[in-house]
Amino acid sequence: MRRMTTCAMNWCRSTGGYPLAQLVAAAKRFSEKTGRRVTWEYALAAGVNDRPEQAKRTAALLAGNHFHVNLIPLNPTPGCDLKPSSMEKVLGLPGVLRRARIRTTIRLRRGDRYCRRLRATARRRTR
Repeated sequence: MRRMTTCAMNWCRSTGGYPLAQLVAAAKRFSEKTGRRVTWEYALAAGVNDRPEQAKRTAALLAGNHFHVNLIPLNPTPGCDLKPSSMEKVLGLPGVLRRARIRTTIRLRRGDRYCRRLRATARRRTR
């Protein structure tokens, strides 16, 4: 996460400002206490977090837990300089996570209709 754009950093802060390691530890405690699987949403932005080395770091962070990762090609959003990862890059990442025994799926983009709904929701929250 070191080489992120300002838009990406603001997007990552939407977790409430909690450090990632703290969130993973809380998810692990939740999973151990309840026996339920925790799903992580991993939005892939071109050149930001879509390289195999980054997937290996993610795998090291999440391995050994009852976790699942949804890989989501980022939807383009006006006003944000982030671009979606190529499908070639997206398809290369599940194997990295699966080798660490992390269940992984690729979520297909849902199209502009859903993006408009998310943008409208985000605008209402910031007012």
